[in-house]
Amino acid sequence: MAQDEQARALDQAMDWMVRLNSGRAQARDHAAFARWRESSPAHDAAWTRLQERLGQSLRAIEQLDSRLPGQDARIGNLLRQPMRRSALKALLAAVGVGTGAWLADRVVPLGTLTADLQTRTGQRRAFALADGSQLALNARSAVDVDVAAATRQAVLREGDVVARVSPAAERPFLLMARHVSVVARQGRFLVSQGEARTRVFALAETLQLRAAAGGERELLPGRGVTVDALGRWQPVTGSATGAEWEQGYLSASPLPLGEVVAALRRYTPAVLRVSPEAAALPVQASLPLDDVDRALRALVDTQPITVRRYSPWWITLDTQRGA
Repeated sequence: MAQDEQARALDQAMDWMVRLNSGRAQARDHAAFARWRESSPAHDAAWTRLQERLGQSLRAIEQLDSRLPGQDARIGNLLRQPMRRSALKALLAAVGVGTGAWLADRVVPLGTLTADLQTRTGQRRAFALADGSQLALNARSAVDVDVAAATRQAVLREGDVVARVSPAAERPFLLMARHVSVVARQGRFLVSQGEARTRVFALAETLQLRAAAGGERELLPGRGVTVDALGRWQPVTGSATGAEWEQGYLSASPLPLGEVVAALRRYTPAVLRVSPEAAALPVQASLPLDDVDRALRALVDTQPITVRRYSPWWITLDTQRGA
């Protein structure tokens, strides 16, 4: 069977899987699916393979229960929820090419499947909250939300969020991240969470910050800080706010190449590896997030680096001397 025929059959099988599990499939849809599957041995083989790979990936998700108690009982509901359907298709796309749960995680972050709000690789999305506030999530980000009569709070589990807080003097909005908590009565702000530090930028209105390690400070509009696990504060310098991803680009002004690559990883299922020497190079550029290949070409054109592709899923960046 030709590879292009296999690829077409897999694409069609993925579409059928999403359609039949959408909760809106009718008898005529199931009949049309049966005709499609019987019309070609390639179709039947693709469907069988897809079912097998999906089963493998769901078993991998179930194994996360040791880290996220209660995950196993929620898997079925998560995959049926309307807001998860695009993530389901992405998951199927990953397992359909036969690379299993590892690649599935590169497309749909498996560790945050239980989050109230989440985005997959390459996806940005804005969510409206019950109080009129809005949370915009960068790619591969996740937030848990609790907005009720007496409370307005959210927990950033992974990634980046821009919060637009509707005024409510009696109910300040609390957003908790790994290294810092942010309190806002109104306005707009960015929180970007990393392993070593969390960045906060006040885009509009004043914020009250509290480091997880202790210590508080006020952050005025137009100012940004980072805070680490030890509670050390550092002012953000440069003209970039860090929220440029909302418009689909990364503003490095400047940033180490390692941080630039980390931002691009959110927008491709491929593994992007960068050598320590290349990671330290300063980059000053505006790069498109929705076209990682174009962003990599721009880096090659402006930096003393090489980019090598060992497969569609494995790309390395190194200095020209180290290549």
